[in-house]
Amino acid sequence: DGSDDAIQSILAGELKATALQPVAEMAIQAAIQADEYINNGSTGKPEKQSIDMVLITPENAGNYERFAPKE
Repeated sequence: DGSDDAIQSILAGELKATALQPVAEMAIQAAIQADEYINNGSTGKPEKQSIDMVLITPENAGNYERFAPKE
C-alpha cells in the first residue's frame, strides 16, 4: 500500500514490492467530481474509474515515504 512500514520492509529485504495507491490523486479527483456533480448534476465520468498505482521495489523504495513520493 506504499506505507512506511512496507517501504522499510522492502529496504530491509523482507518484502519484494508494494503498490502505492495515490491517495492524494484520488482525493483531488473525488473533490473535482463532487463539485461537478453538485453544480451540474453529473460528473460526466463512469461510476468506476481506475487510477494507476506505483510499484515500489528495492530499486525505488528510497524515493517514497508516507504514501507519496519524497519531496
